[in-house]
Amino acid sequence: MTTAATLADLAEFPFVEGLPKRQKSKVGKLLDVIGEIERVQRERGPVLSQHVIADVLGVSRSRVSQLVDAGRLESVRIGQTRFVFLASFREFAKQDRPTGRPKKSAIAEVWRAGAGFGLGVTDAIDGES
Repeated sequence: MTTAATLADLAEFPFVEGLPKRQKSKVGKLLDVIGEIERVQRERGPVLSQHVIADVLGVSRSRVSQLVDAGRLESVRIGQTRFVFLASFREFAKQDRPTGRPKKSAIAEVWRAGAGFGLGVTDAIDGES
């Protein structure tokens, strides 16, 4: 959106007229971001903010960032906010994903590894006395 278009858009809002120049600028930037979101949605389809995706998935916003960085979710940055495409989110949500932390090796394996240091713990694990 050009500055002239932003000023024309600002004229639509009567409350803006009484704002200081700095506040008018902030409203203009907000309108620019809204215009960019609308453009992206026309070209590529609906988008959702990372906050919304995190809430729906029950994960943190940083986890959503990790999924985007790993290429598992497709996104676009508009202003300071990253938005995830709804189609990408739907595909991701359909996938069967394991929940929780990845399983670590069995405790017995850890104990057996300690036996090499003369700890003598494998007898108790294997049921031998």
